[in-house]
Amino acid sequence: HLIKSLCLVSEKVLNFSLAQFHSEADKNRVYKSWTIFRKLYFNKKPFIKICNENAVKINIYSGKYDSVIPSQYLTSFKDKIKNCNFQELPCGHSQILTYFIKNISSKIFI
Repeated sequence: HLIKSLCLVSEKVLNFSLAQFHSEADKNRVYKSWTIFRKLYFNKKPFIKICNENAVKINIYSGKYDSVIPSQYLTSFKDKIKNCNFQELPCGHSQILTYFIKNISSKIFI
């Protein structure tokens, strides 16, 4: 791939992207997600403050092989929350939800 040879994106991101673009519907789904989520931003400081002041328990799940949102991006956020459970799942970005549903959700949602 030209993108890979020019080093425009990492090989992991390229492989993830190619896996998501099997059909026109897949391409549209990813495009809509990217265009919506690129504008998504929230001020973390008030969120962290409210969680800590009210002893809110936060569960954060990340994929060990996630090249879209790597676990290290969440480190500073999770370290600031007093009551935070961080779990790195043995999967990539596109498998996190499936892995969570099959292996974790029944232990949380009784």
